Amino acid sequence: MVLVVPEGSCLLPQIQPGDSPASPVHPSVLPPDRELLTGSPANSNIGWGPRFKLWHDRYIRPGRRPLVTATSISILNDFLETGDYWTIMPFTTAMGLKRQYPIRILPLSPAPPRRTLYMLKHNSPSRISLENIGLFTEYLNEYLGRERDSS
Repeated sequence: MVLVVPEGSCLLPQIQPGDSPASPVHPSVLPPDRELLTGSPANSNIGWGPRFKLWHDRYIRPGRRPLVTATSISILNDFLETGDYWTIMPFTTAMGLKRQYPIRILPLSPAPPRRTLYMLKHNSPSRISLENIGLFTEYLNEYLGRERDSS
């Protein structure tokens, strides 16, 4: 999970355009009234899950409402193109946005908890599906092993 702000944003005075992105941002310096939060207010696991919500409420002034709560990241694109807004999202999602929009991706410290990902399988797959699932699982485990070793 990373912090995303528009390129050239003056939201964080300690971070100037062109600065090295190596310095993590402490979440307590993020103004809650400029937050773009993803999720549904009707869902107690708003955003990125219950562990993220606990982390978020610990560091980003609990009780303060975000500027926008959206059910989809794509709704936030217009905000991220202009203005001094911020959001937290998975690194892979941020990298996809960076290809289309002028944004900065910054690390957070303390970092949000890692996400839990689940792999769902069909209860009674066909023989062909079972072979494909086995192949996919093998490639996935190989990829995850490489990612664990590099971090």
